[in-house]
Amino acid sequence: CVIATAMLMPLTAQATVYDVAKPSELNQICSTHSSFDIQRTDTTFFCHGKIVLPAGDSIISSSPENEVILEAHQGIVLEGNNRIGEPNKRISLRSLSVELKVNNEQASSIEDYQNKHTVIYGDLLSAYPTKLHNVLIDGDIELTGSTLHIDGKYNTIIGKILTHSTTDIFNTNVCGTIESKGHQLHLKTNNPFQQHFVVGDIVAHSSLLIDDMAVYGTTESKGASAALNGSFYAKDTAIKYFQTLNFNQGVGS
Repeated sequence: CVIATAMLMPLTAQATVYDVAKPSELNQICSTHSSFDIQRTDTTFFCHGKIVLPAGDSIISSSPENEVILEAHQGIVLEGNNRIGEPNKRISLRSLSVELKVNNEQASSIEDYQNKHTVIYGDLLSAYPTKLHNVLIDGDIELTGSTLHIDGKYNTIIGKILTHSTTDIFNTNVCGTIESKGHQLHLKTNNPFQQHFVVGDIVAHSSLLIDDMAVYGTTESKGASAALNGSFYAKDTAIKYFQTLNFNQGVGS
């Protein structure tokens, strides 16, 4: 699956680069009530406080491992136009409490978007509300508890999405499976720069809403209802449902 991989490019005008292998640098973005404190256990770098990455800044890893985890006890906030990890040096983010949030300014065009989005090479892991705005993520998103909300003008997720609560995925291309065990799964194209799509299977354990999306895979609702408005393509049965189904457009092949 190849979707918008050309967009996964280095961001321009980076202000500061923090290296997880250099605690003196990484401590600057970890806040606690008393002092900065980063602890390393195997491949996990732990912040007892909250991680806040200023707009325009990046986090890299010069450690020998190909993948590490940056973990925070009191939440993670990326302020915008950030870069986390590299293709061969991935950095996953895990929030143990409070929310995980990626902020970015509103973009008026694809050209404007280049300096108003965040690139992450790594997974996002959280049990608390996760809000993402204008992101390109080469990795999985796994939420074990609270809500997931993805919005903005353009998003790309190259990896699977697994949630256990209400999930809103707006203006997002997804290359991977999407499974929601929560109350509602809603995928929508809304005032985008282009039409959005999912290349992979979709499974909702409760209510499923799809608005103006193209789906290249099986769409399955195990819950009370499904309202589907878009184009659906699969080699076998494209749509499986167990209860009420409202279907507004045809099924492709």
